Amino acid sequence: MAKQVMAAGPASGQVILAISRRFCRPSGYGETPLATRADRLVHDNPDAQAAGLGVPRADTAPLPRGDLRGDMRGGSGGGGDDGHGGGGGGYGAGGGGSSPFLPDPGLLWLVFRRRMGLFLIVFIAVLALVAAFTLTRPVLYSASASVLIQPRQAQVLESKAVAPELRDDTNVIDTEVEILSSRRLAGRVAEALKLETWPEFQNMPRSAANAVGREEPGTHPLAGAVLQRMDIRRSGLTYLIDITARAESPKLAAALANEYARQYLAQQQEMKSSTSEGAQEFLQSRLVELRLKASQADEALQNYMIRNGLMSAEGATMAEQEVSVLNQEISAARAALAEKEGQLAAARTRVGGRSGGGADVPAALNSATISQLRAREAELTGEVARLGERLGPQHPELRRAQGELVDIRGQIQQQIDRVLASLEADVQAARSRVASLEASQGRARGSLASNSSAQAGYLQLERDAKAARQIYDTFLARSQDVEAQSGLIRPDASIETLAREPVMPSSPSYPLAAATGLALALILGFVAIAGAEYLDARIRTRADVEKRLGLAYLGAVPELGSTTKQRVRGEEPQDYLLAHPQSKFTEAVRALKNAIILAPGGAPRSIAVTSALPREGKSTTSICLARMFADSGMRTVLVDCDARRRAVSNALLPEGWDGFGEYLRRETPLARALAVEEHTGLAVLGSRRSDGTARELFVKVPLAEMLAELAMQFDMVVIDTAPVLGVAETRLIAAGVESTLMLARWRDTSIKAAETAADLLVGADADVVGVALTRVDVRKYGSTGQQDVYSYQNKFAGYYVD
Repeated sequence: MAKQVMAAGPASGQVILAISRRFCRPSGYGETPLATRADRLVHDNPDAQAAGLGVPRADTAPLPRGDLRGDMRGGSGGGGDDGHGGGGGGYGAGGGGSSPFLPDPGLLWLVFRRRMGLFLIVFIAVLALVAAFTLTRPVLYSASASVLIQPRQAQVLESKAVAPELRDDTNVIDTEVEILSSRRLAGRVAEALKLETWPEFQNMPRSAANAVGREEPGTHPLAGAVLQRMDIRRSGLTYLIDITARAESPKLAAALANEYARQYLAQQQEMKSSTSEGAQEFLQSRLVELRLKASQADEALQNYMIRNGLMSAEGATMAEQEVSVLNQEISAARAALAEKEGQLAAARTRVGGRSGGGADVPAALNSATISQLRAREAELTGEVARLGERLGPQHPELRRAQGELVDIRGQIQQQIDRVLASLEADVQAARSRVASLEASQGRARGSLASNSSAQAGYLQLERDAKAARQIYDTFLARSQDVEAQSGLIRPDASIETLAREPVMPSSPSYPLAAATGLALALILGFVAIAGAEYLDARIRTRADVEKRLGLAYLGAVPELGSTTKQRVRGEEPQDYLLAHPQSKFTEAVRALKNAIILAPGGAPRSIAVTSALPREGKSTTSICLARMFADSGMRTVLVDCDARRRAVSNALLPEGWDGFGEYLRRETPLARALAVEEHTGLAVLGSRRSDGTARELFVKVPLAEMLAELAMQFDMVVIDTAPVLGVAETRLIAAGVESTLMLARWRDTSIKAAETAADLLVGADADVVGVALTRVDVRKYGSTGQQDVYSYQNKFAGYYVD
């Protein structure tokens, strides 16, 4: 229980005047003062100074140019009174030597540790969703068959096939893959296997059965369902096409894959056979027409030839053949005539001019009668010669022989005359033949000339007949080829491997699901951390204070429950501070006290504790800080200037106490308005009454006068004020005291609110010594930043006693 104390005595006017000057000036004890936030901003921005946007205060000495953080915040932290490290600390060295192009790994680890709860929630949720999805999926078996595309078939016949062979091209293989993926082929498989009798397809709705695309007319109703269970793709750049089927039954999976391959080959076979049969029917129908046309063309040609006398044999017309024969015969007849005339002329020449009476004429020589007569003549001549030598000229024997010789010679001459007559007859006959042949030749040439006008029509009819015969012969030959090929039709593919019944299910793949779940959980967990960090606009770390607010970081006051494993329910932090002087919580408050004392410009004699918003631990921190100052041997007074909430007065003063109100109304002196704690010696100036007078502070008693009077009795004045953004008089108090400590609740106060509060304090010409974070959960790694002392709290476990 606090007790009332009296002042030691009145002060002289000179002393009060000196103290008033002390508390009204911004610097103290002859040391360089701490520049305001606006001063520092202007000081760090030469362009702003040149533009006249702000100048240093006339009554303060500006800080030397240099590193803002090193000049103004270095050394603001410090150890506790017992040498232990505290929760505060100056603006020390930065993070490690990370690359300027890569994020600091220490910072990443800090963010991860700080958001580990969110990461674990997202991580576990994603794993649970993946696990639920995997476990609710039906168990499927996969079986694969492969088909080998054979672009080139064995050439049995020289003729070209009706159905063209597949070309050796990548696009052709891809086309076959698309054919394998067609609904028509899937319907053939469904019909061949009678899938409607399998349990998997019996209760399948029609909409689900045809889920893949629209149902085509003529396809099986289960074609879509079959396609959903098939995976058809080319194996790399080879000619192999893998056909994979999935089903709840391993037997059905193998049957689907194998039947798919068989139906594909059967479809190719049917298509080729159908093409061949169609070609054969077409050729047969055309052959009938072409045969009729060829017959009609031949008949027209023959009739024309008969009608125009153009009958021919051996490639020529009758007139042409007749003229040709007559020409040959006339030539032969003329040659024979010349020969006979020559023989006749020779014979006449011999008969007329030579001896022997023409006996040496060739025709005579060749006559057998003349030869016999010549032989008789020779005998008689010999006999006459012999008789003439022995007998006289008148000898009858001689005369008989001579008479017989004359008679023989007469006969010879008769025979020669007959030969000459025969020669003349032959010459006359030859002449008659030549004349007859020439007459026939003239008639034949006349007939040939008369047929020349009909030759043009004959040639046209002959070309038409020949073309009709050639077309008919071509179609006939092709028809025979197609008929011969009908038994050699083979598909352009073959089954390379048949599917076997699988032993283990392929889906769901638990290893794959686990790997996917882990990867997805990690990715989404880190994305959640990044999103939370990006969207989090609250003050969390030392860097937020120093970089965003531009103020010194003085330390962190932890949440009491996070500093000890013992139960502290119902125990107030200010009471725990006294009961456990070597606890982690006490050490944090001690470090904050030291940071204020060691601030640049010297230790202040008066400090206002404020915050941007309510419920940020301002009053609790004020009590703890004041008790820590008192515990260190300093005469300390705690003033409750939060006339609306009066949290300090309600915590430390007895019911009905109105010392501060009476003092402000000048109803009682300061000494009687104070209440002093017996166990700490801390003096408290506050009120638990709410009246109209207290709403307007420092009307009758100015703030400077009150501070001067308090300075005469105390070494440290700690003032608990109302939030800056809500109460205007807080800026008046902050401008009147030597230093102002601004508090921000860890991971609760928005940076915008803190920036606004800092701007209001700087605008009120307040000397903000720095910012401290309150209600920090030190159990979270790197709670207030990368250089957070709580990151190493496990190493100092033996230094604290709860």
